[in-house]
Amino acid sequence: MSLEEVETAHSSEVTEGSYTADTSVDLEGSEASSGKPSDLRRGFLLDFPVAEETHNSILRYTYSPCHYLERLRQWGAKNTINAKRISWVCGPAGIGKSALAHSFADSLGPKLGAFFRFSQIGHTNNPSHFFPSISYQLSLRIKLYATSVDEIVRQNPLIYEKSLSQQFYELFVRPLRDVKDKGWFLDEPIVIIDGLEECADERAQENIVKIIAQSVRERSTPFRWLFLGRPEPQLLNTFDIPNILSYTFQLELSISRQFDHEIGSFLVDELRKIGHKHGLPQSWPSEQDVRALLDLSAGLPIYASAAIQFIDKSTMHAPDENLRTILRLPRYLSQSIRGHHLRGLYQLYTLVVERIPLDLLPSAQRILLAGCLRMITLSGQRLLSFLSLSESQFQSACAALSPVIQVADDCSITFFHSSLLDFVSDTAFSGTFAC
Repeated sequence: MSLEEVETAHSSEVTEGSYTADTSVDLEGSEASSGKPSDLRRGFLLDFPVAEETHNSILRYTYSPCHYLERLRQWGAKNTINAKRISWVCGPAGIGKSALAHSFADSLGPKLGAFFRFSQIGHTNNPSHFFPSISYQLSLRIKLYATSVDEIVRQNPLIYEKSLSQQFYELFVRPLRDVKDKGWFLDEPIVIIDGLEECADERAQENIVKIIAQSVRERSTPFRWLFLGRPEPQLLNTFDIPNILSYTFQLELSISRQFDHEIGSFLVDELRKIGHKHGLPQSWPSEQDVRALLDLSAGLPIYASAAIQFIDKSTMHAPDENLRTILRLPRYLSQSIRGHHLRGLYQLYTLVVERIPLDLLPSAQRILLAGCLRMITLSGQRLLSFLSLSESQFQSACAALSPVIQVADDCSITFFHSSLLDFVSDTAFSGTFAC
């Protein structure tokens, strides 16, 4: 089966042109060497975000389990011909997948080929933008590849409108074949794809995996591919297809207390940093308080990270009082969230919104609503206009939400975790505060 046959839906098919005429281009013409914008960037990437930027998001500073990170490092180090060149890491929301992706990316150094996060909030969930974004990142790292792919884009400036399989052929198979013909060897760069389940089209999610697996089987590209996502049925079924499974290293992240020592070390380190920053006694926090916070985390890394955010960023009270407030949270939970694996996290979110002053509540709700409507990628005056808020209203509301959002200098907003939007968009979780 050809790459073209792998894809049966999602994009309209276009007639293939001739793929045999490779034009030789002087290396000086590439962006990497001349500083000029490449055709890849100028031609069709200026209209949508390059998701490499998500490698610097707030999630980068959350805890990721060291045990799983070591397993990925072992997979990444095996570059023999028999090694599995696809890895599929799945786990429930809040288990630390994105933090793990960032930690692994940081450990790769020059072996990192590209990093992409599908995100509904960040508007990087369009499947047609995926392969072009990966290609652009690779073009910044590999000069000969940049030269070859620039020439291809000059010939076909609307590549991004083609089907996923045609994009893959034109942006990877064809230019990399040209690079290989020039005697350039690539030592299996690793491409990381986070949040696969947030890709807007489920059929496209399946097709992306199938197209890449086809390339791995045929060895038409030199990459190793790491996918991370929630265990959605369409993804589990796709990765269990025999001719994909045999090329895939699968790693399931599960909620477990067996990693309490790692989460406990994270809590102690972060709390001590907070204590030092705020001039608290060296005896803070007590061992008893750390154990209690560890019990509340219940094996869920995102809870530990969210608790640290609340203790440090909730400015209405000092950090030691914020910690006491968390430890005093009632153990009784409403029926709507009692069995939910993020129940503790939702309690923290409730604590944040209950502390918002009444005069700031409407402004804070507008900001969260903008996130639910996927409009939060706006920045500066455009975002303020969309929210109908003055700059002072916006800054005050953001300060009240500081435990769960991060605001850049241009007023663009990053949410602590996508579960925050699940929380505020459902009255069963957030009650009267729901958007």
